[in-house]
Amino acid sequence: MLGYVIDILEPHNPEFKDNLGKAKAFAEYARQNPGVGRIQLIRMSKDATGKNRFKRLDMSKSAIRDKVSHAITNDELDHIFDTDGFFM
Repeated sequence: MLGYVIDILEPHNPEFKDNLGKAKAFAEYARQNPGVGRIQLIRMSKDATGKNRFKRLDMSKSAIRDKVSHAITNDELDHIFDTDGFFM
C-alpha cells in the first residue's frame, strides 16, 4: 500500500498584512499535525551574495513554532526569518 506525504509550502509576500496571522496559523497547524511532511512559510530574500532566493521558515521545528507563536508584530516575524530562515 502506498502512503502519501503532504507538504504545505506557502510563498508569501512580506508586504501583505496577513503575514503574522498566517505564520501563527501555520505554526499551530504544524504543532497539531506532526505527521504532515514539510510545512514552510516562504519569502523571497537576498542571500549573502545578493542573489534573490527563497528563504523558508520550517514550522516542523518546535523552536521555530514557539518563536512564531509568541511573535506580536510583523517586525518580530521578519526578525525570525532573519535569524532562523534558511535558503534552499
